[in-house]
Amino acid sequence: MLTNSQAIQTTIDQFNEYFNIYDNVLPFISINESKKALIEKRKGLIDKLNQTEFPVAFLGSYSAGKSTMINAILGREILPEANESTTAFPTIIKKGDQDEAFIYFMDEAARMSLWNQYSAEI
Repeated sequence: MLTNSQAIQTTIDQFNEYFNIYDNVLPFISINESKKALIEKRKGLIDKLNQTEFPVAFLGSYSAGKSTMINAILGREILPEANESTTAFPTIIKKGDQDEAFIYFMDEAARMSLWNQYSAEI
């Protein structure tokens, strides 16, 4: 009997096989744009299932407890918790070998560049 993760991986592998066949026969078949778009959307969903990292946003006002909440979810005190601005700008958390946080502060030019990038994406 397959575990849940094995069953999920089997399903993903089956979809990937289907998409490989689709990519190989696409030059030889006639398919309308709406069906192509639907298949491409599903390919994107399968790609997302294979990702080991994903974005999660925690939004709140100054000193609202965002770092405290993230630490609680992680089950460890990784991010600093203070009544001052410590993670007021987008903070990226990644799995590492040790339970520790490194905070790098940006100069104003780098901060504005990142702000413009995020604004454009939104």
